[in-house]
This record gives sequence, C-alpha cells and structure tokens, in this order.
Amino acid sequence: AEHGQRLGIGLVMVFLLFMAISTYGTMVAQGVVEEKASRVVEILLATVRPWQLLLGKVIGIGAVGLAQLMIVAGVGLVMAMASGVVTLSGVAVSALVWGVVWYFVGFLLYATIFAAAGSLVSRQEDVQSVTTPVTMVLTIGFVVGLNLMLQNPNGSGVVTMSHIPLLSPVVMPGRITAGQVAGWEIAVSLVVTLATVAALTWLGGRVYHNAVLHTGSRMRVRDALRGARL
Repeated sequence: AEHGQRLGIGLVMVFLLFMAISTYGTMVAQGVVEEKASRVVEILLATVRPWQLLLGKVIGIGAVGLAQLMIVAGVGLVMAMASGVVTLSGVAVSALVWGVVWYFVGFLLYATIFAAAGSLVSRQEDVQSVTTPVTMVLTIGFVVGLNLMLQNPNGSGVVTMSHIPLLSPVVMPGRITAGQVAGWEIAVSLVVTLATVAALTWLGGRVYHNAVLHTGSRMRVRDALRGARL
C-alpha cells in the first residue's frame, strides 16, 4: 500500500509539472509574439533593456504558473487525505515541496527557450512551428519517464533521465517521491540543471535580444545568435 501511494503521488506530480511547464512556457512564447505583432515591444525597449523585458515576462508568467500548481496540488492533496486515498501525509507534503522546487528550476530552463523561439517569428500563426521542437523534447521525456516509472521507479532508465537537464525537472521529483533517491543524486541533478539554465539563459537571451525587433519572415537561429538583423 505504501509503495502504491508513493508511486501514485509521484506520477501525479510528474503530470502536474509537465502540464505547468509546457503550458506556461508556451504562454511566454505567445506573449513575446503578441508584443512584436502589436509593436508594443518597440515602445517598451525605449525605456527598458531586452533582458529586463524578458526577465519580467518570465517571472510574471512563471508566478502565475506556480500559483496554479500549488492550488491544484494543494487542493488535490487535501481531498486525497480527507477521503483516505492518501495516508502518507508526510510523503505527499514532501512531494509538493519538491514539486515547487523543480517547477522553479524547470520553468526557468524552458521559459527562456520558449521566449527565444517566440522572438524568431512575428505572427501568432507561426508560434507553433518554432515551439514544437521544444515541446516535443519535454513531451517525450514526460511520456517515456512516466512509462518507465510505472515499470520500476528505481530502474536505470528513470535514473538516467532524472540526470538529463532537459528532463530532470519532470522526472526527478517523481522519482524522489516514488523511490529511493540518495541526497547526492538530487544535489548533482540540481547543480547540472542550474548550470544548464545559466547557459541556456545566456543563449536564449542573446537570441531574444537580436530577434525581438525583427519583423516579417521567420528569423533563423543562426542569424539571431550572430546578431544579424534581416
């Protein structure tokens, strides 16, 4: 019974994190394109720097996503405990805490990528074409990780995925709840993921800085990284 509850709580947290990161990450990209299409970004950049505008958007949308995650998970936890479905209250609360930590890390990781992708296009109709590759990485990690966790939360496949930076924000919190994870593994995964966040933030910020004022046809990533204004 304890194993089943742990696995169930872990799978629910994996699902919630996947939905929150993918949904609000996409909203970041849509917001960037909306500002470009309406030319609002040109007015904003007259008073603030590109990285400030990007950071404000990421923090604002991320805070909304975090609030929704905590409300949904919190209400679900209370209902599950009140109905007797979940009796491991300590495990459930721990899962929620780790979920918040990994949402913060995962959203920072993906939000900058989504923002950079959105800055490459100027129409809402083109958003999906640039965000699909990013979403596919997250979706594949979610589907594969979920299936592997169902088979064995401590299996080598789950362990490997929980240390891959682009996948660890979704897989690691579920693994922490469902199985036995050493403290050093969590620390290593967090450090590696945060290092990846720093690297992708720099790259994504550069793409955003060089592409956010570009209008017309889709800008290539290579040109955005070089700073070419087409």
